[in-house]
Amino acid sequence: MMIGRARKRPVLAFCMTVVLVAAVGGPASAGQLIIYRGETSAGEVVAARVLRRDSGRRLLTKIGFQRLVVSCEEGPGDEFGVVWVFGTPAPRLAENGSFSIDEHNSLVTGRFRWARGDGTIEISYLQDGGTCTTGELTWTVARTRSLPVTHPEWRCNSTLRCNAIHSA
Repeated sequence: MMIGRARKRPVLAFCMTVVLVAAVGGPASAGQLIIYRGETSAGEVVAARVLRRDSGRRLLTKIGFQRLVVSCEEGPGDEFGVVWVFGTPAPRLAENGSFSIDEHNSLVTGRFRWARGDGTIEISYLQDGGTCTTGELTWTVARTRSLPVTHPEWRCNSTLRCNAIHSA
């Protein structure tokens, strides 16, 4: 009888180890960082990043416009780039992927789908007694790649605030 018991214990211990490893599994993925690139109706570069969590929730972590040309009623115009990088909490996209940013004399609206996105941007401000504006520009982007947030190219902390080592 002792021989029978001696054989059952190691088998039982082995089975419990397998069940425990299967239940715990490996490290959980926190989602994907989806990178989009495209251009405005003026032919300038647009880049965006959307974090898609495993829960399905999508967050806008970055949207940037490389060059915007501003015309002014009074005086010379201007040109500049603008980038919004969002920390925690990042703006949550609506169920249909839409978002709106209305701040600092800027209005950016858009919608991200699986493979593409589109929207508008307009920046307006007062200068020398007149209004300066980009006018309403449209933008379109296409998905260029996606990375798990655990990919070595990205540094992410537990709040899922991601910063690129390489720019998007």
